[in-house]
Amino acid sequence: MFSFIMMSCGYVENCSTSFLLYGTEFMGSPGFETRGEAIRELALDIYAKYFDERLSTYENRYSQSVKECCRTALIADNKAKFCAQCGSHIKNKEFDEERFMEYVLELQNSTCDSYGEAEWAHERSFAWWPWSMLEFLDAPRDSLIMIAENAEHVMLDALYDAMPELKPSDSMCGNSDYEKFKENKQPSYR
Repeated sequence: MFSFIMMSCGYVENCSTSFLLYGTEFMGSPGFETRGEAIRELALDIYAKYFDERLSTYENRYSQSVKECCRTALIADNKAKFCAQCGSHIKNKEFDEERFMEYVLELQNSTCDSYGEAEWAHERSFAWWPWSMLEFLDAPRDSLIMIAENAEHVMLDALYDAMPELKPSDSMCGNSDYEKFKENKQPSYR
């Protein structure tokens, strides 16, 4: 059972010295049977946070980019598609794979405390939670998945595996280690 993921983002040349650690055990979850399933669920958790923080017009209704009349329409009805006052189409921002990968890269500077609303995002109960190094050190090594480099590409490929409708026709994904993880193999980074 895989219940910990340790990720390093970016290419070797610009890799941060810190890792992202995620775990499931403290919530009573036994973990995941395969590496592919575990990584896919983490990608969906990260996407849910990304959607709420960057794409959802409703969740970002107090942003300066949302007109006051449109904000009022969203507060009155969170599923509003048009503003009753100005007639503007109210819609979420489009998914952008480069911005999603940048978001994953930015997570490397986060801690358990700065990760954000870890309990909830866009009606998804998270399978993975950010962990500190202390819990990780006590974890059994056979429960660990190590993504040693380019975790942002692995997360994008896993997200497209789970949600193919997001994948644009000119996508840059498909060249990560996700296929090896999906086959339940740990890639060799030597």
